[in-house]
This record gives sequence, structure tokens and C-alpha cells, in this order.
Amino acid sequence: MNIRTSPLGTFAACLLVAALAGCAPQDPGHDYLGLAVAKPQSQEILRRHSVYFATDSDSISRAEREALEVFLRTSMTSPSASVRVLGHADERASDRYNLDLSARRSNAVADYLSGLTDGAVPVERSSFGERVPAALGSNEQSWQRNRRVEVVVRDYAVQIPSCPNFSIQTGDNSRNAALDGLGCANASNLARMVADPADLARERPVLPADIGNPDPMQNSMAIDRYRNDQVKELKGGGGD
Repeated sequence: MNIRTSPLGTFAACLLVAALAGCAPQDPGHDYLGLAVAKPQSQEILRRHSVYFATDSDSISRAEREALEVFLRTSMTSPSASVRVLGHADERASDRYNLDLSARRSNAVADYLSGLTDGAVPVERSSFGERVPAALGSNEQSWQRNRRVEVVVRDYAVQIPSCPNFSIQTGDNSRNAALDGLGCANASNLARMVADPADLARERPVLPADIGNPDPMQNSMAIDRYRNDQVKELKGGGGD
């Protein structure tokens, strides 16, 4: 069976196809896909300081003690700060002797730091002898730079989100995606209120320091005691 199509019918069909194409949704690639909700973040910071020693000595001079105190006071800004000390020696003497000397220097600095912080800050100790020189060369200037203990403070700081960004062109938002600035005020306020920036690190759960691994049963019992007015008062009244 043969079907004849008139030119007018063909033209009408083309118009219909064009109209349907115009009503079709645009390419998703041109839609506004939205931005991630603003969040405060924790940034790890490493600060370094060197304590220098006299030849064949593990005693910290007065000038080095004062410089170390200033460094410690200005470098540790959060409760989660930690310290690592790395002892070194110059190339003179045997490898075994230099390892022992660098260990004594490392211990001297670590003990001094522990005294300054009353043991509240963990101090990790390492010693390398002559194996990691700060300066190459067999001369007094190089030896002086190599007789040292490196003090590395690991600390955290809060990064306040820089939002909103009004320069971004949102375009078509037919998907009702999150616009720039969503959660910006809450994120900025949280960043300014957090006591320990390390709590914002992704790998660290935001829990009080004394909880550790929480026991769900113990927590539920504590809530039940509170609701049933079975909480004991603190000694001394617990007042201010």
C-alpha cells in the first residue's frame, strides 16, 4: 500500500518536531549544579625551631632556653598541639657515639619542654646522630649548624569559610540546587566558637575529651537518671 504525503503535511510535521524540541529541557551541562554547603575546616600547621649546642655537649645554654620559650609560647595555640624533638650531632667522633650524644640532646630539650608545660603537652623524641646534617662540609661553620635539636610543633588552626561569593553566575537553577552562601553564617559562627580546631579534622570525631569510646548503654542510663531527677548534687553546692 502506498501512502502519499503532501508537502503541506510534511511542513506541519517539521513544525511539530521543532516545537517539541523547544519544549525539551536544556542540556543539564548548562544548568546551575549548586555549590557545597559552607563548612569550617581545620588546617594542620607545622612550626619549626632549632636549638644549638656546644661541641660534645648536651647542655642547653641560657640564650637557647630563652629562644625556645619564646618559640613555644608563640607556636602552640590549640589544646591539641603536640611536639616532636629530633636530636643531631656533627660528623666528628664515631657513629655510635654521635647517636648517643644526639639522644642526650633530644632528651634534654624534651625534658625542658615538659617542664615548661607541666607535662600537659606530649613530646615525641627521636635521635639521628650525624646521619641528617643541616649543612654539608667538614668545617666549623657546618659542624655548628649540625649540633642541634629540631623542635617541630604540630598545631591546628580554623579556616573560616570565605563566603558568599557574589561573583558566581548562577544561571538556570531549575534543579533547585543549593545556592552560594547556604550555611555560610552558621559555618562562620561555628569556626569562631570552636575551642579546639583539631575537632574539625575529618578523621577525628567531635566528642568531649573525657568520653573516649562512648558506651551507648551508659549514656542512655545517664539521660534516664537526669530525667528522673536522680542526679547527685556536686559537693559544695556546685555554685559559682
